[in-house]
Amino acid sequence: MQPQPAMPPGRRSLSKTLRIAAILITMTLILLTVAIFAFVKSSDDYHVQLTFTDAQGIRRGAAVVYRGVEIGRVEELDVEESGVHLTLRITEGDVTLQESDDYAIVQPVSGPSYVSVDHARTGAPVHPPEDTQFR
Repeated sequence: MQPQPAMPPGRRSLSKTLRIAAILITMTLILLTVAIFAFVKSSDDYHVQLTFTDAQGIRRGAAVVYRGVEIGRVEELDVEESGVHLTLRITEGDVTLQESDDYAIVQPVSGPSYVSVDHARTGAPVHPPEDTQFR
């Protein structure tokens, strides 16, 4: 019986290189898919800036609620002598907030405080994300 010829060293490393390349390509495609999904999902988000005289327990990350449904979060909170400035990130693109809407900070008996919106209208956002400001 004759001994089997050994696989040439270059052949073995080529197979390993192809496997590594396939893994890297797969990982890159997965990351690209996640990045595209995150961009598309956040493209309808917009910001609203409000000023309250009293924040009544609101914190960064607090919910923004319209008709019992969370439509966004408090993204920034700045306390100044003129009042408490809140920046809301609205993530539900089919809810359009207007300057004429009623905004209130709600402090429930149990649970965290949140920003409540009344009389919001449905449709596309009136203001693009870059210039939405109510003060």
